[in-house]
Amino acid sequence: MSYSPAWRKTIVAAVAVHAVGALGFGYVAENFQPAPKIQAVAEIDWVDVDLTDEVAIDAAEAIPSDAAEPSAFAAEDLRLPEANVPTFTPPTIERPKPHVKPIERPKPQPPVEKPKPVDQPVEKPAAQIMSKPPVTVREVQPDIKNFRGFIAVAVRVGKDGKVKFTEILQSSADAAIDAKAVDAARQWTFRPALDQVGRPMDSDKIIVFDLRGNAS
Repeated sequence: MSYSPAWRKTIVAAVAVHAVGALGFGYVAENFQPAPKIQAVAEIDWVDVDLTDEVAIDAAEAIPSDAAEPSAFAAEDLRLPEANVPTFTPPTIERPKPHVKPIERPKPQPPVEKPKPVDQPVEKPAAQIMSKPPVTVREVQPDIKNFRGFIAVAVRVGKDGKVKFTEILQSSADAAIDAKAVDAARQWTFRPALDQVGRPMDSDKIIVFDLRGNAS
């Protein structure tokens, strides 16, 4: 279905026609309204009335001649009489005195006598407290032939100066020769090492067997 290309003009013309019709109808409607009716109002007749002599009142007779003249106004007349109000005395309240507890001072204590320090040895590692190393008293050489070299054996010297433990540090590469060196080291005796206080203590020592001069 196709519409005319002038549809916009048609709509504008229709709106204009309706607007003109509405204005004309409003103007014509006012002329058809009936005019308001004005009712007749009767006139008021005014009557002149003369006052008689009996109704008239003489102003001089209305006020009596013996009326007292008003007295002069004084501001003191406005004061109220003094009322007898008893004087209020507040009662005396006796407050209790605070009870203060006396502070008890501690009694002086006699001075405590500190014990005198006693020189006691302090246990320290052997490397720190050893003041005198062990001194060899008896040496025993191993009976080893056909070997040229040296063997080193580490020994632990006890408090009695005897060897308590041994270990091969430098071996001869022969177990039988090493066993003879260890057996000889166990027979060594020493004067034990002393700590700083002078007491015997365990210590370590290395025994070196120099066998480079053995004949083959």
